[in-house]
Amino acid sequence: MFGNRLKEIRIKCNLNQEEFGKKLDVLKSTVSNWENNRATPTYDMLCKIAETFKVSVDYLLGNEIDGLEEIEQIKRLLKQYGLMTGVDDLTKEELEKALKIVEMMRENK
Repeated sequence: MFGNRLKEIRIKCNLNQEEFGKKLDVLKSTVSNWENNRATPTYDMLCKIAETFKVSVDYLLGNEIDGLEEIEQIKRLLKQYGLMTGVDDLTKEELEKALKIVEMMRENK
C-alpha cells in the first residue's frame, strides 16, 4: 500500500522519482525501491514525507483516504443534512469540527 500511495503523491505533484527524491534528500533508486515495495522508509522519513507533501503518515500507510477526498466527503455530508452553507470556504479542520457536531446531533436523536 505504501508504495502505491507514495507513487500517487509523486505523480499528483508532477515530479519524477529524481525530483521527488531531491525534496526528501534521497536517491532516485531509494524512491523507486519504496514505490516498488522493495524497501521501507524509517519512521523519521515517513514523517518527513508526510510533512513535505502535506499528507498524514496514516494516509501513507493506507489507513485513511486522501485528504482531498476526505474534505469533499465531509462537504457532501454537511450539505446533505442541510446544516451547513458556504462549506467551500472552510478549512479541513473546520469541516472536521462541523462533521463532529453533526455526528453528535445524530446520536442525540
